[in-house]
Amino acid sequence: MADEAAFIQSNLTLYREALSKLPHEFAAVERQSERNIDLLCEGAGIMGRVKAERDSLKAALKQTQSKADHIQGKIAVLEELFKQFHLAPIPEGTTHMYGIELAPLEPETRLIVMHGRDGTGWRETIASLDGDPDFRDWDGTYEEEEDVGEDENLSVDGLALPPAPDTMVIEDDSVIEDDSELAEIEDRIESGEATDEDLSRVRGLLEEAQRRG
Repeated sequence: MADEAAFIQSNLTLYREALSKLPHEFAAVERQSERNIDLLCEGAGIMGRVKAERDSLKAALKQTQSKADHIQGKIAVLEELFKQFHLAPIPEGTTHMYGIELAPLEPETRLIVMHGRDGTGWRETIASLDGDPDFRDWDGTYEEEEDVGEDENLSVDGLALPPAPDTMVIEDDSVIEDDSELAEIEDRIESGEATDEDLSRVRGLLEEAQRRG
């Protein structure tokens, strides 16, 4: 058995080494093939045309990458807008559920609080937020704290925004213009430094684009 184990390990080492060399071997063959192609093109007098075609391909690759970066920036903006304002919208006339104020919560947490009753760990989530999972309509106050005045409307920075359209259709790449302001906002969103004012501005641009459409 010991001889068999040694034989297996020895062959495993050989095979792994052989496998690791394959990419280098192919790269060498590829380089030689490229040189042979260049020699053939020179012999046929078409080297200039081949080089121009290669340069064109490189330019197309660069342009495609630039377009991909641009689209990714727009995706980041729209994903952040959806997350903040549409992932877990608060029902009209509702401020609390289970004694928890909804507006200050992160959208993912708010979604769990409002709609995750059947999910694992929901009761623990409610308890961790100082709520009561057995009283859905509790507003979080106690009888001795009821006399707090008529003006109980709380405001949360960045959430007092005009209502967004019910649906938002992005038909082509021209919905949001590629101006310097939007590019700066996209950069801040991707780096996690975007403010609520940034998101509000992008919503305004979207609404303008929809009106123009």
